[in-house]
Amino acid sequence: LAAATDSNAKVRANALQRVGKLGGSAEVPTLIKILLGSTGPQDLDYCAAALTDICLRAGTPASSTVQIITALTSATPVQKGALLSVLGALGGDKALAAVRALTTWPDLAAAPDLLQIVGSTQNGAERDVAFLGFVRLARESGATPDEKLRWLTQAATLAKSSQEKML
Repeated sequence: LAAATDSNAKVRANALQRVGKLGGSAEVPTLIKILLGSTGPQDLDYCAAALTDICLRAGTPASSTVQIITALTSATPVQKGALLSVLGALGGDKALAAVRALTTWPDLAAAPDLLQIVGSTQNGAERDVAFLGFVRLARESGATPDEKLRWLTQAATLAKSSQEKML
């Protein structure tokens, strides 16, 4: 795992890909720590992919879900997006609860995270909750009409059904 923090981006990428393929649940805390120290989009994507691969392969994603939810409290917005994409892939009640918590946020601060979930999760229930929550936040926020239009236009591009497009 030392190579996952190397100064060379290619070395980091290769190391994270290999950890994702070969690692086990023992690597989850270290990968979360590496992710929380990352700022670049590629590093975050590789960390998230490695975490997802390990958690799904380990067969006990629920135990990793708790660690990932805990990491959300100290993550930056872009790091939260990466962590939430992992939660979306893992699914489960706790991951869905984390998504639901974002949908009740009192302002637009959670909107980018919800948008990330809508665009990346493979879990239909989490996607639906995130989509509806995003639209609610955009509509009910104190944003200017132009900002609301921008947010809702983004939602429209991700809408899959005619029902979602009518929201």
